[in-house]
Amino acid sequence: MEEQIPEISFTPDQLRDGNPDAWEKAYSVFFELAFNVLKGRYPLSHHDLEDLAQETIITLIDKFVEQAEDVASLSKMVITIAKNKAKDLLRLRNAQKHGGGAVESLEGQPEGTQFKSEAADPEMEAERAEKALLLGVAVKKLPRNLAEVVEDCYFLSLAHKEIAEKRGLKIGSIGVYINRALVKLHKILAVEDLL
Repeated sequence: MEEQIPEISFTPDQLRDGNPDAWEKAYSVFFELAFNVLKGRYPLSHHDLEDLAQETIITLIDKFVEQAEDVASLSKMVITIAKNKAKDLLRLRNAQKHGGGAVESLEGQPEGTQFKSEAADPEMEAERAEKALLLGVAVKKLPRNLAEVVEDCYFLSLAHKEIAEKRGLKIGSIGVYINRALVKLHKILAVEDLL
């Protein structure tokens, strides 16, 4: 199935020069392209599709914008990167579902403990609760606009479109906000030695 490449009103040179209008248009076009390439083709949730589209754009920026000759080649790269990311995610989930290839013998374990769930382990639950609390504290240290978008995305599981409507932002800005917030969260957690 041949993918439809949308109308383009920016150039790779504008992107390399950091033109904010070009980047806003590029983000919107490439996000929509990646999302639509994946939608209906792979058994993924709406949230997963948005995350993969966002990861696709980050990979495109990190590896391909600098050497791109034209926008059509960037668009084709978006399609390829998005498909590969979706396949990687599905392979990873399949491996995790089937034990990640690791096999552990149940022999030698005391009777009745073979099927004990990790979730039932009070120590693990306490550790998870502590990490969630620390993460919540770190999110509160973010600038208000970033914290709100992170909370909407990860705590309320809202789609990018829903967040954009709720916050009065352009949909292309949501991924940028999330990426900035995650970078800042990583720094906050590193400075406080919580990683």
